[in-house]
Amino acid sequence: MTSTPSHLDVKIRVAQGLSLEGWNITMNLVTEITILAIGFFIGFVDPLIHEFCLLAVMGLLSDFFLQTFFFPTVLSLDMTQVRNLELTVVRSTYFYSRHYFVFRWLYVMSVAERRRFAGDSSFITLAKKR
Repeated sequence: MTSTPSHLDVKIRVAQGLSLEGWNITMNLVTEITILAIGFFIGFVDPLIHEFCLLAVMGLLSDFFLQTFFFPTVLSLDMTQVRNLELTVVRSTYFYSRHYFVFRWLYVMSVAERRRFAGDSSFITLAKKR
């Protein structure tokens, strides 16, 4: 999922990642369960093999559900958070860079130019009263 293009929506990135890897995960599960099922039925001779195959199948099924449901959900939440953080950083960078230049420009201007720019003529009347 992380190798998909980052400009796509998170749902599309998750769908593309699962479409590429879902088949491999499922085929590995079916192959491993088939081998363990054979061992399970052979295990009637020895109860330890029987018990091992049963526990291994339960572990494989829990791993399959984690890989197909839990991990993509957590990864998509993380990808959404990273994308929102990137958008926030871009917006704040644009905001601060734009306002930085405006404030810098106002700082460089002389006092009279700033007041003329702001249209404030009250400083003249205050200066004459003092």
